[in-house]
Amino acid sequence: MLFRAGGGAHLAYRSGTAPGTGQVAVPIGLAQLSGIKLGDRLEVLGPTNEQRTVQVSGIFDPPARTDAFWFGEDTPFPQGDSMDPVPVLVDGPTARTLATELGLSTHFAWDLYLSLAGITYPDALNLPDAYVQFSTEIDHRLIVQQQPPHVSSGIQILIAGVQRSVSDLRVPILLVLLQILVVTLVVLAGVGVLFVSRQSFELAVLHSRGFTTRTLLLAQGLQALLAAAFALPIGIAIGALLSRFAGLTNGPRPGEAGFPITVSLSSVLFGAAAAAAGALVLWLPSIPAVRRTIIAERRQTSRETRPTLARAPVELIVLPVGLFALAQLRNGEALAPATAGQGSIDPLLLFGPTLVILGASFLVVRLLSWGLGSLDGRIGRSRRLSTYLAGRRLGRTPGVVFASAVLVVLATGLLFVSTTYRATTLQNHEDAAHAFAGADWVATVGIPPDGSNAFDRTLPPGMADVERVQPDGFTGTYSTPPEGLAVDPATFQQAAWWRADFAAESFEGLLGRLAAPAEGMTLPQGSRTVELTIDSPRGAAGLELRAALRRPDGSFTSTEPLTLAEGSHPYVLDVSGGTSLLSLTFEAPSTTTHTRRMLLMMTGVRLDGAPMSLAGWAPIGSLGAGGRITPASGGWTFTASFAIGSALVAIEPKPVAVPAIMSSDIAQQEPTTMQLRIGDRTLPIQRVGTATSFPGIAPGTPFIVVSGPALFELQGAVPGQGGRVNEVWTHGDRDPTAAIQAAGFPVIDLLSARTIEGRLDEAPESLAVGLDAAAAIAGLGLVIAGVTATLYFAQRRRDFEFASLRAMGAGAPALRGTIAREQFALIGVASIAGVLLGDVVVRLATAPLLRTVSTSFPAPVIVIDVAALIVALIVIAVAATVAAVTATRALLRSSISAVLRGDPE
Repeated sequence: MLFRAGGGAHLAYRSGTAPGTGQVAVPIGLAQLSGIKLGDRLEVLGPTNEQRTVQVSGIFDPPARTDAFWFGEDTPFPQGDSMDPVPVLVDGPTARTLATELGLSTHFAWDLYLSLAGITYPDALNLPDAYVQFSTEIDHRLIVQQQPPHVSSGIQILIAGVQRSVSDLRVPILLVLLQILVVTLVVLAGVGVLFVSRQSFELAVLHSRGFTTRTLLLAQGLQALLAAAFALPIGIAIGALLSRFAGLTNGPRPGEAGFPITVSLSSVLFGAAAAAAGALVLWLPSIPAVRRTIIAERRQTSRETRPTLARAPVELIVLPVGLFALAQLRNGEALAPATAGQGSIDPLLLFGPTLVILGASFLVVRLLSWGLGSLDGRIGRSRRLSTYLAGRRLGRTPGVVFASAVLVVLATGLLFVSTTYRATTLQNHEDAAHAFAGADWVATVGIPPDGSNAFDRTLPPGMADVERVQPDGFTGTYSTPPEGLAVDPATFQQAAWWRADFAAESFEGLLGRLAAPAEGMTLPQGSRTVELTIDSPRGAAGLELRAALRRPDGSFTSTEPLTLAEGSHPYVLDVSGGTSLLSLTFEAPSTTTHTRRMLLMMTGVRLDGAPMSLAGWAPIGSLGAGGRITPASGGWTFTASFAIGSALVAIEPKPVAVPAIMSSDIAQQEPTTMQLRIGDRTLPIQRVGTATSFPGIAPGTPFIVVSGPALFELQGAVPGQGGRVNEVWTHGDRDPTAAIQAAGFPVIDLLSARTIEGRLDEAPESLAVGLDAAAAIAGLGLVIAGVTATLYFAQRRRDFEFASLRAMGAGAPALRGTIAREQFALIGVASIAGVLLGDVVVRLATAPLLRTVSTSFPAPVIVIDVAALIVALIVIAVAATVAAVTATRALLRSSISAVLRGDPE
């Protein structure tokens, strides 16, 4: 016997309500086993043979094991394979009265819920010690009848789980940081080359005027250090913003709790070390530049000597290493499970594609340069001045062009790969969460306090009523028991989540096949009575005759019971208000303890005085009961068969098979039409569609999905034994509890796919790829800023060239076209090449990437973040356009005579 404050509202009642004073609610299993009904009075026997009487107020289903209200440390309901009985429920006054008057032993348990909202990780580390202190104080202060209390808590388990997650996260984050550092240094090397190419003439002049190489190197080093010192606080601020961006774009958070972002001392030291390394990388390209005199600089410029970065075969070193890493990944030889903790991401998955893109960037740009060089003759023969100038400029300024192109290809390629990693991880987490839940929200609902509990209630748009059923009677062999869903085809598609690979047919097509014709015998409008004469044997005396009806609103009801008497007697059933006659039932006062058969002769069957035929009617199979109906002289003979534990026999118009969607394994082992037991009835089920998976059904579990309205019509033929809607599925972002309760369903529990998704997104590999994507976006921004600024200043150094062309009669449109063609040929081709390169790398890394996703059902799929790529390409185009327009305007506004009289540099 159980009492818990508020417990009555946390149970789903098949019939009745929560118990009040002097009442009891019993579980459905006990009610079926003992034949207990609403209103029955039960005797409670104490250890001293004292007894008291309580009345049954409700019959409930045992709660789900996920219900935190019941299933804590000291749960009153049996778990797992426990053979303990399910307790009955009483209210507080009844529990105290029975315990006192009958001398019952009692056990009290209190739940203390600790609010952890806003707690930080350092504070949480002190919780285990605080728990121990709390337990000690309780032991000393509280003694009930000389028995020391037992205090239990999950705080230590919670903290241990958090510590394990932090430990698991450390390795992936460090791997991402290392990858970001490598890519950043490569980008800085490219920016350094662009920067030195702008300063090379000034450095050559200073060297020719007597400044030593050492002095110039010190000056360049000081310049790099000042840049690093200036960039450090800005970089830390940008890093904090990127961390927030990564947290905001890493999927939903459980409880909408954000990522706490703090700048720690270790992160500042790491940033300082990275800034120092960046200063060194910026300084290194200055070494060859400070050694050249003005004559050597002029000679190199006139000979169009390619820079060291363009001459070195970087791709021959980096590309094979990256391809080897990808080959290892594709062969399934991962490093992470052997070297890192649980939930780690394979280092090769980060560094393999990065090295491939880095090496391929040099290779692609080199091939483009060779291709452009092979077109030098055609460019020289071009009649369009802008094409000629743009082609010669791109082909004969290798330093700026090569470095700029490599950076753009590298940045866009890495952005493609990183955002694909993130989109793939987040999308598959979202799919897994929705496949588990079935919809955005799934509410477990109880019995409405009034009205129907079937599929006839009006729900707001985007909601669908569902009943989870447990079908039985399969002939095949299955590793797990088949599960079932009863859904309304008219509303289920709007609420449920679906993925196209769940079935060969569309979701709409499958649900469309679940539509079924109405069951029962249609009653003419205005029908009032069904009259019949029944010749009953002695054993049938006391049976209650009823007619089950469907109302115009789709709900079910039954007529008032008429008690059969021995012999031949007329009976009149009031069917007014019904649209369909579903059955005629004969119910015994109590369940039978042995099998028995009886013959009921029915004659003179009339509907409002007109003859009514029972041809085509059939017995109802319920709880083992059944029988046979055959024509007889002047009527029909119903041979009723009661089984042990049954109390009802009935006949109904021959039912139409309930249409069902079935899993592939059931479809392979079962016939198209079968007889299954759902609830208390054995029903004809017909397969109309097949699916490999279904939302809300665990992977590998056989399932059937039937039409809820058709199922309920057949179940409604047995008064008081039909099923009920026990779930409401909802599509949308807002909590649907209020709307569901406004529709009349009390909400017992609520499952959110977004909450599940947020927990999956907390996995270390998910956070790692989120940071990787944020860093790639930041890297692209750095490249865009550096390349556009460098190209702008490079164009400004062409004052002498453009002034000469203008003096020779070249018009402004030709000069604008020259710069536009240069910019967009360089940036556009490099961007497209980077995207294509990223796509190739993603295809090569598809299998290992999908293995890294922390979910296996539904089958992970690659998702390309098209929106991020489009935004990136638009930003690149806008930045290039702004740089080209600004540089062109400055060049065209300069004075021709002033430029030609001055130094062309």
